[in-house]
Amino acid sequence: MKKIKNLHKDRGKWYFRTAINSKDRYIPLQLDETASYSQKLTRRNDIADLIPALKSGEINQDELMVQLRWYQHKSNSKPLTIEYYLKRFMDSKSPKHRPSTFKRNRNSIVAIGRIINLNKHIDELNLELIEKFEKIRRFQVSVSTLNIDLRFLKSFTNWLYDHEYINRKLKIKQHKAPKQPAKYISESDFIRLINEESIPAWIRDASKVYWFTGCRKMELIKGSVNGLHLLVPSANSKNHTEFRIPLEKWMIPIIEVVHQKRDEHIAKGYKLENFTMISDKIIDGYKAIGIYDKGRTKLHSLRHSFGCRMYLITGDIMQVQKMMNHETDVATKNYVTIDKEELLNDFPTTAKNSKFIDNMERVDRDQNDILEYLNVA
Repeated sequence: MKKIKNLHKDRGKWYFRTAINSKDRYIPLQLDETASYSQKLTRRNDIADLIPALKSGEINQDELMVQLRWYQHKSNSKPLTIEYYLKRFMDSKSPKHRPSTFKRNRNSIVAIGRIINLNKHIDELNLELIEKFEKIRRFQVSVSTLNIDLRFLKSFTNWLYDHEYINRKLKIKQHKAPKQPAKYISESDFIRLINEESIPAWIRDASKVYWFTGCRKMELIKGSVNGLHLLVPSANSKNHTEFRIPLEKWMIPIIEVVHQKRDEHIAKGYKLENFTMISDKIIDGYKAIGIYDKGRTKLHSLRHSFGCRMYLITGDIMQVQKMMNHETDVATKNYVTIDKEELLNDFPTTAKNSKFIDNMERVDRDQNDILEYLNVA
């Protein structure tokens, strides 16, 4: 039997093979090995008629499939809606994304669906529709949260463009968020927190480890004790590199209790990502001692306290960056913006060993000398 041009068989199914931008594309004929020569030839010719439009960008592959009369009538044909492509986008990313990222993206989809009709055809997704979302959403959430949604939309629309589901890239711009200094827990407030009896004792103990090591929430929960270090594997590290957090002996029994609570949580059938008891109770503690600031005072504030203390001691932002395992110095430089005198007052014990004490004393002496020299004192 004569071979039909462009046809390719894979795992018992037939495909039309073509090249677009030097990349092979395989378009299903929805025929198996039992198909006749005439069936294959007919469907091959139907697809071949639409290939020039596909290569020129007039249509994408999904639109091509819908135009095929034998494909369009299949019961499993999919509508070319924004919702359909959002699902495909999420399916393509789910193996690569962390659970926290996946959850954040799902939250963005929910927010988008409340403002934009996701049953609209994908061709209706344009800048005007995104600007409508942006105008309404900016009155509902903070600039940071809005930017998270806009980053998701940008990633989604870039994916649509890369796969030729839309004809041009959409230029989605983010808003400049007002920079705020790191929200830390002062030494006196921390003492009140660990003595707040409304918080379970093991969580108060866990807060001490967060305060003294500066580890992130899930690093303590997912990391493993190795001698006098908390080993954080690359899979659980924010910047995807394995690193070790130095520990004191008194911390090890506390971490063992945290891991025991974690294992009990999982044994009940819950997901590890839903192990929020520590952060929830610590926020309750902030509220109990009267220092809670919604959206700013978090478990992560204990990590900021560590960063502030280390900056006071070393005076070296690069060293603090390394200690906190920051991928770049952008986040670390946030500590430089905080008034040093305020830090010295909020961390009086650390202030005794601060590099800035001698510097500030020298500044005062110099100021007094200049005043005396100018005879303006």
